[in-house]
Amino acid sequence: MKPVPTGDIQKLLSGQIAHDARFHRDIQGLTLGPRLQHLTLHFAKYVGRLAESSDGAVQTTARRTLIDCLIIGFSACNALGIDASELLATARPTHHESLTASQLAILLAGPVGRLAKACEALDHLEDLAYASHMRRAIVDIVALLLPLWSAHGSLAKEVRDRWEAIESGQIA
Repeated sequence: MKPVPTGDIQKLLSGQIAHDARFHRDIQGLTLGPRLQHLTLHFAKYVGRLAESSDGAVQTTARRTLIDCLIIGFSACNALGIDASELLATARPTHHESLTASQLAILLAGPVGRLAKACEALDHLEDLAYASHMRRAIVDIVALLLPLWSAHGSLAKEVRDRWEAIESGQIA
């Protein structure tokens, strides 16, 4: 499997900034803590959707949910200043295409849970390095997803198609 090129990921991160500025001003206007909490809830929703989906191959049953999860990952990366090189340094070739949706949900549950813990700890002002915990969890989430497009399909096209569906009002 060949990796997704750094330039492609950087273009998607930039495209996500433009998309969020036009279509998610309400969330963009939040301070960083509430914004990351909102994005964490999206991740949790997608992990739940994957866990409850039929147990077919990830490539056929849950691709749209995975694209949505990746889009939220790009938004979170932008919020924390995580760039493409940091993401790709962590992404490793895997055999995700042979996993079921519920197996991928289990893999995503760890970093999503760590991100939720950091958000919750912030509410309680616990002694935790919030930024580093959040950055690590978000990088881990995106790094789990990126290899899915190394051998199949066009990541950039699928992300742009989802943005267009949102922008045209087909997705709330």
